[in-house]
Order: sequence, then C-alpha cells, then structure tokens
Amino acid sequence: MNPVALAEDLIPLGEFKTHASQYMKTLKGRTRPLVVTVNGRAAAVVISPEAWDRMQYREQLLASIDAGLLDSAEGRVMDTPSAREYLRQARRARAEGDSP
Repeated sequence: MNPVALAEDLIPLGEFKTHASQYMKTLKGRTRPLVVTVNGRAAAVVISPEAWDRMQYREQLLASIDAGLLDSAEGRVMDTPSAREYLRQARRARAEGDSP
C-alpha cells in the first residue's frame, strides 16, 4: 500500500458522508487508503477489502516468521531425517484417524 498523499487522501467526515457511495466505488482501484478526518484530525482509515486481505496476509506471514525464528533461537529444531520421520508418522496417524 502506498503512503497517504495529504492533498488527495484526507477527507473531512462531512464530505465523506455526502459522497460515501462515490468513495466506495473508487476504493478497489486505489493504491492508497482514504483518511477520514474529524475536526482536522485523522479519525478513520478506509481501505478496500483486497487491501485489508493483503495486510492480514502480511501480518500472518511475519508472525509465522517471528515464531520460526524464536523456535530456532530456543533450539526447537529438527534435522531433516527427524522431520521426515515425524511427517511420515503424522500422515500415518491421520490416515488411521488418530492425531499425531
């Protein structure tokens, strides 16, 4: 998502309310969020559902990377043969209806 362009992306609440459907129609093609202001201060950020999904995906990806790095730093790692055996047993247990 691109940074906010103050001249184009800050919208007073009254203007947003008046033209809400127009702003909603333009969200999909926007690469920047809309910032709705109240009394000159940012009050809300409006983005498309696709932009929200991308942000959520990135957040989950970064959290997974952080968790993996923490596991590695704390010694919770397996060598390749151990990982293969663990996965083999997990597949076998799943096929038999058990949990790994």
